[in-house]
Amino acid sequence: MNNQAAQSATALDVLRHCLGPAASAWPQANGRLLHGSEPLGDWLKHSGQSTPAYVYHLAAI
Repeated sequence: MNNQAAQSATALDVLRHCLGPAASAWPQANGRLLHGSEPLGDWLKHSGQSTPAYVYHLAAI
């Protein structure tokens, strides 16, 4: 998966992969909730974070 596709992965996609279908809690950064339908790249940008390489790796799996 390329970087553009990884950035369009939603938070829900990443959490489902990492935590499985039972994932019910959303991570929080700088007090800003990560919503399941929000593109991960947008959340990182708005929360003041850059997109680390491991995010692309997780989204590509």
